[in-house]
Amino acid sequence: MNKLIITLFLIVPLIGLSQSSEEFKFDELFTQLDTMPTYFGGEEALLQFFNTNSTLKFTKEKQKVGMVSINFIVNKEGKVYEPKVLVSTTKEKGDEVKRLILLTHWEPGIRKGKKVNVSHNLVVNVE
Repeated sequence: MNKLIITLFLIVPLIGLSQSSEEFKFDELFTQLDTMPTYFGGEEALLQFFNTNSTLKFTKEKQKVGMVSINFIVNKEGKVYEPKVLVSTTKEKGDEVKRLILLTHWEPGIRKGKKVNVSHNLVVNVE
């Protein structure tokens, strides 16, 4: 029994040290919030950012030939993590949206008055 307790005292602090400061716990990931994450400046600013930083043309109008649905995590500091393309008309368009979303910084989601980590979905139309 004493060996077990001593082992736990030695291992538990190492587990805490093994996590990088950039990681977050998935049990602290929310989808139901008071305020969802938003890109600074709103949808128009996000489309402008995408168009400025890509050779593709992004638009508000739905396009049959170009739609990308992506899921990503916005942490409580507004940084984007783990983008996953859910649906894309082509692999190239999905890869480009994934690349672009990693360059963005968001206003974090708020739950009960606190900034929290949020799983967020976004649909982007590409001409």
